[in-house]
Amino acid sequence: MTWVLRFFDDYGSGWLWAGDAATLAAFDVGPLDLQLADRLSEATRAEALALSAMHCETLNWDEPQTPLPLSPAFCADFNARVQALFHKLAAELGPGFRLLDQQTRLAPYP
Repeated sequence: MTWVLRFFDDYGSGWLWAGDAATLAAFDVGPLDLQLADRLSEATRAEALALSAMHCETLNWDEPQTPLPLSPAFCADFNARVQALFHKLAAELGPGFRLLDQQTRLAPYP
């Protein structure tokens, strides 16, 4: 059996989410990061938390429809680190899991 996981950060909630009915039935709803933490290295878990915190800082919590200013350098760094995290998670979870990359990449604004 291969479990399907959706990969995206929901502003601090977690990166791993059930991606099909079988995975949902086995793991339940909500972020699965904590349920799968024992399969991941401490460094990968720390990077996931750090990137999630960075992602939270990009949301205008007072007016979510109005983007905050984001520099090209910040976006490039964040997006590269997210891509690396995706590959680390896929490698550490192993062949029993298939990750679907659904993280929206940041774009500079304005």
